[in-house]
Amino acid sequence: MEPYGLALLDYIRGDRSATLIVRRDDDQEARLPAGVFFRGASEFSAIEQEALELCFGRVLDIGAGTGRHSLNLRSRGLKTVALDIAPEAVEVMKKNGIADAWCGDIFEFQSGKYDTLLLLLHGIGMVGDMNGLAVFWTTPAG
Repeated sequence: MEPYGLALLDYIRGDRSATLIVRRDDDQEARLPAGVFFRGASEFSAIEQEALELCFGRVLDIGAGTGRHSLNLRSRGLKTVALDIAPEAVEVMKKNGIADAWCGDIFEFQSGKYDTLLLLLHGIGMVGDMNGLAVFWTTPAG
C-alpha cells in the first residue's frame, strides 16, 4: 500500500500529476490519477451516495483512504472513525481534519462497537475471496 499512500501525500503536497499504476492479477494495467481519491461529495457515484445515506449511529469507515466519506458523514453529524492500513493515508486524513483516523488492519483493530461498517470502492477486496468474506463477516467487530 506504500505506493498508494505516497501518491496521496504527493497530491496533497501539490503534485497534481501524481498517478498510480494499478495492475490486476490478470496483468491488466490502468493509470489512476491520485486526484480521484480527493473527489468531493458532489462527485460521489450513485452507489457511494446511497451507501452513505444508509449509514447510521457510530460508523467505522474501513479503508478510508483520504477520508472523504468520513468527512461527509461527519458533516451530517455521525460519529465516524476512519481506518486505513496505509500510514500515509492516515497522515492525509489528519491533514484534512479527521482527528479520529487510525492506521491498522481491520482484522486486528479494536475500538468498540459500531452500528455501521462502511467499505466503499475497493475496500471489500481486502477479504480476498468468498472464504475471506465469510471470515470477515463472522469476525466480531470491536
